[in-house]
Parts: sequence; structure tokens; C-alpha cells
Amino acid sequence: MAEQEAFVSYAQNFEDVILWRALRTIPKGHYVDIGANDPVIDSVSLGFYERGWRGCHVEPMAVYAERLRAARPDEIVVEAAVGPDGEETTLFEFAGTGMTTARADYADTHGKSGFEYVPVTMATRTLASIFAECPYPDIHWLKVDVEGMERAVIESWGDHPARPWIVVLEMTLPNSTVEVDDGVSDLLGARGYRSVYFDGLNRFFLHQDHEELAGHFGPGPNVFDRFRLTPNSAFVLHLREQIEAGEDPYGVVLKLRDAFTKGLVAQGVEASDNRVRLDAQLASAWAQVRQLEAQIREVEERSSAMVRDLAESQRLALEQIAEEREAVSRAAEGMVERAEMRARIAQYRYLRIRKWFRRSLRVRSLPLIGGLFFSREG
Repeated sequence: MAEQEAFVSYAQNFEDVILWRALRTIPKGHYVDIGANDPVIDSVSLGFYERGWRGCHVEPMAVYAERLRAARPDEIVVEAAVGPDGEETTLFEFAGTGMTTARADYADTHGKSGFEYVPVTMATRTLASIFAECPYPDIHWLKVDVEGMERAVIESWGDHPARPWIVVLEMTLPNSTVEVDDGVSDLLGARGYRSVYFDGLNRFFLHQDHEELAGHFGPGPNVFDRFRLTPNSAFVLHLREQIEAGEDPYGVVLKLRDAFTKGLVAQGVEASDNRVRLDAQLASAWAQVRQLEAQIREVEERSSAMVRDLAESQRLALEQIAEEREAVSRAAEGMVERAEMRARIAQYRYLRIRKWFRRSLRVRSLPLIGGLFFSREG
């Protein structure tokens, strides 16, 4: 596939950049986005949609579901919560945010922070039924962002055979990097998935049938991913605010440069003298830089020499210790051998003495035995 222009990232935390890095060779893939929210702001799918991908969106909030239908008329939009089939759930809807949740404790925390919510009751759909409604032979990525209800979504997968290549789950406490698992990793592991990347907010799981993609995970988004940000990105929000306030951060720099240039032209000879003086100062600065670089190289060489000397001293010390240890070992072996020799000599002498003693007893007893014998003959 021919190299395309830089990928445009719309996602909140560069989730789309990581997914695109792994899946960019697929010309027209498919996705399922649970908790899709807005079709543009913080959208994980829009960058793929612009590259010809199509998918299925699940969004329980009516306002965002309608926006998705209007922006993506050629995609499937399911307006529902995902969980156990047929059960009703209460969503705490935070208008204009991505914080809508079915967890009362999360809603209470957001409420104490000053956000207002409206409880909305609705029936749930299972993830299995969502897969059944999305007519794609391959689902290349599944994203689940349901503010604390990720386990309920995965449990509703049931026995459906769909196996998205990559599953992305938001797995942290609200507005924090504290990771929460709730056993979801084990549920996915039973379906053949393993964790390959954590971006501080989401955990990425890769299916065992696509291990060839594992090498694309590990480093975070970087310059080699060749992506661009949009004005809605939080990373360029300060520039957007300047522009909306009537300021042009780039124009300001250009105006300053033009004013400086015009000033030099107006000053004529003085400007030329200033330039000469500035060139001299620059040359002096470069000379100082080169001098500092030379000093740094000298320090580095000295440090390297010291490291080498220390390494050599350590090697010699270790060799000396080894030699002394070997000498002590040989001396100990000699002492053991001498002790064993002395023990054998002592044993031998003991046996000789015992043999001599017994022989002496027999010799001394002969006259007594002879006397008895001759006395019986008389």
C-alpha cells in the first residue's frame, strides 16, 4: 500500500495512533466501538473512518447517538447500554462529557466534583447481540469505554465466536492512572487474549491468532508514528485558546521578526555594525561551545579511563582472591591428608601393640600350663 499522508489522531490518549501502528497495512478494516460518545471529539474511530474503515458504534446517550448517525450515515449506530440481556440499568448521564456511567459510586464522585447528572433507565443489550448485528467477517479492534462497567460488557460476550484482533479497555479509576482490573484480564485470557500495552488509561489486549502484531506495541506514540493532532486535542488547547481570543501565536512571531528586520534596514550602517558585532559575539560563543565540548570530551575520557582502571583493579582483586582461595583450599587438603596419614599410622601402631601384648600373654602363660601338666604325670 502506498504511503499516505500523516495519520490524524482524534483520540483522547492516542489510542488510535497505537491501533493504526499495528493495523495500518489493512486497507479497509472494521471496528466495534462500545461507548463511542462524540463522532469527532476524542473519537478513536474517526481517523480510521477517514482511511476507509467502517464499523459499529454503541452509545447509550441519545444526543451522541444522533450525532453519530448524522456524521456517519454509512455506519451502524446502536443506542443502548451493554450488559446482561434483558436487564434494566440506570445510567447517570453527565451531559457534554464522557463520564456517563452505570456505577452509582462513580456518579457520586463526579457529583461531588461539581458535575450534574440525570439518571436514565434503559434496557441493556449483550455484547454477543452487538457482534451479531455487525456484519463483518473480521473485527480488527474492539474498544470498550463504559466508565467502570467493562466487566459486565465482557461477561455479556457469551459464546459468540467473534474474536476481534485487538481489544482496548479503559481500566483506571475515574480521572486517575490507578489501574482497576475486576478480573477482566482473566476473562479475556480465557478467550485467547494477552495484555501487550498500557497507556496510563487503557490496556490493550492482543488475540493469540495475531501474535505477529505484538512487535507494534511497547513504545508510546512518538515521532516515527507520523501523526498530526487536531485543534480539539487537549495537547494544543492553549494554542486554540490564543487563536479564539484573537491572538495568532505564529503571526506574533512573524511580526516581531519583520519589525526587527525593518529596524535594521532603517538604521543602515549602524545595523551593519550591529551585525558585525553580533557575528563576532556568535563566533566567540561558538568558540566557547567548542571549548566546553573539548572539556566534556576530556572529562568523559578521564571518566572512561577511571572506569577501566577500576574494572582492571576489580579483575586483579578477584584473581588474587581466587588464587588465595585456591591456596587455602590446597593447604586445607594437605592438612586433611596429613591428618589421615597420622590416623593410619596410629591405627597401625595400635594394632602392632595389641598383637604384641596378646603374644606376650601367651608366652607368660606357658610355664603355668607346663607345671600343671607335669604335676598330673607325677
